[in-house]
Amino acid sequence: MSGTVPTSISELRSLVKLDLSDMNVNGILPPIGNLDDLKVLRMANNTLSGELLTLNGLTNLVEIDLENNAFEGAIPDLSTNLSIELIDLSKNRLSGNLPAWLFSLPNITIIHLERNSITGNIPNNFGGNTSLIKLWLNNNNLGGAIPQLASPTVLGSLRKFLIIMSSIYYTTLNFHSHFTDSDFRRASFGIQWFKWLNRNWK
Repeated sequence: MSGTVPTSISELRSLVKLDLSDMNVNGILPPIGNLDDLKVLRMANNTLSGELLTLNGLTNLVEIDLENNAFEGAIPDLSTNLSIELIDLSKNRLSGNLPAWLFSLPNITIIHLERNSITGNIPNNFGGNTSLIKLWLNNNNLGGAIPQLASPTVLGSLRKFLIIMSSIYYTTLNFHSHFTDSDFRRASFGIQWFKWLNRNWK
């Protein structure tokens, strides 16, 4: 399959899964916010472009994978998808700030946002999410302080985090009272940082 996504796809109101990954699909994603039953949306590794406002209105997504396209603009508002577990919008051209609702989703386990042009700080509610296992933010333009963790319970979850943050620069760190700026400088980004966390927070 190749070409554009047909606009008639928005008429498939009972569609549950839409997978067009690796199909050489291009053009703009047509409005699909009226697909009330859609749970899985996969269109990775194509050349789709435009903004993702067309996704606003979806409420029952469990998985969205739009990796490696050319989407632009802000991260789409998926805050009403309370069952969503995986969001992969990596390797696009998304910009704007990280929305706070990302870290309020009750069932989210994996977020891939690497290789975009996202700016600003990590929202303060980041430290209170206990369901998130993997968060990839590398190759963006984030900055500021990593928000303080809400409770010791989150420390246990944080050991499971694989937070890849190369090209992210933080001025202060509030993860742990024993985690100093000099410790952070010694701990490299990516896997080495994860190993440091795992070694020190047992």
